[in-house]
Amino acid sequence: MPNIEIENLIKSFSESVKLVQQVKAQMDEIQDQISPEIKNVHSKSQQLLNAIGANAEEVFKKLDEREELVDEKCKAALEKIDQKMSEIGKVQAPSSVVTKPAVVTPKTSDNKVEGCSYKLIDGKVEIRFERIPSVAVRNRLKEHKFGWSKAKAAWIGNADRHPENVTLAKELAGEI
Repeated sequence: MPNIEIENLIKSFSESVKLVQQVKAQMDEIQDQISPEIKNVHSKSQQLLNAIGANAEEVFKKLDEREELVDEKCKAALEKIDQKMSEIGKVQAPSSVVTKPAVVTPKTSDNKVEGCSYKLIDGKVEIRFERIPSVAVRNRLKEHKFGWSKAKAAWIGNADRHPENVTLAKELAGEI
């Protein structure tokens, strides 16, 4: 009798092993079917991220171009206003002096930018602005190899190898 129980146990164990092997085979088959789909999704998401990055760069370039265009149009409009004011001034009162209307700009001098500050940290110079600096200022920073750090919300440039970057920071902050 005990042999029959052992034989039943062995038979039951063998059937269990077969079921486990079948389940494993089915799981392997499912994984083989799903794995290419996962790779495909990953590849497509990477392509989308690359496209978004390229589009963002293009948007920033277009914004810079539009800002320059607006600046040019404002200058042209001011020149027309000056011309009209001169014409009006000549007709109404030839001896009066017509002055150019005051234009509010972020600069208080040729080099200083209102709201600009800087720090020297670990051989780097960090320049911060209260408002987005003009295209001209951003181009000047880029010419000096400054880069924008989103994490620090500052323009970062090397101070150790490029002491002129410290000079630029001092000029923009109005210290020079």
